Amino acid sequence: MPRLICFYREGVADIAGKDNLIGKGFDSRGAEEARRCGKIGAQKSAETRRKKANLKKTFEMLAQMKIAPDEMSERLEIMGLDPTGENAIAMAMMLQAMSGDVKAFAQVAKYLGQDEHIKAQIEETKERARLIKKQREELETKDEPEQFADDGFIEALKGTAASDWAEYKDDVENETEE
Repeated sequence: MPRLICFYREGVADIAGKDNLIGKGFDSRGAEEARRCGKIGAQKSAETRRKKANLKKTFEMLAQMKIAPDEMSERLEIMGLDPTGENAIAMAMMLQAMSGDVKAFAQVAKYLGQDEHIKAQIEETKERARLIKKQREELETKDEPEQFADDGFIEALKGTAASDWAEYKDDVENETEE
């Protein structure tokens, strides 16, 4: 059933789509008629709730019924389970999950109460993937030569390198003579 969305401006509620109602009798109803329509709506709502409750009872009853003899019922009996619709559905869903059906796996995990555990594992896996990606990016940047700011050291050595090496050789020769 479509919902009416209200917008408030200047203290007055403006109902989205109210133009669709004007001229169709909805804008000129009295209190008694509105009450009568509300009562009819409540009755329909109660009827719908009853139908849904009956449908749920029907599904519960069908799930408890024994299934016709076939391969599934034989498998269930071998496993020591009653060949009921409920057990057959559980086995079918488990087989789907084992074959790689992610939605079936999620439903099985949810039924077993492990959906929070699975969500935590998924988040942990995503976090590990992010960490590995970050580490890979760091390694890729390490392969590139680092760029240092020029502090003028190399330029300062250009004019004195030959004399510095000569002084070093002299110092080494003096140490060996002693």
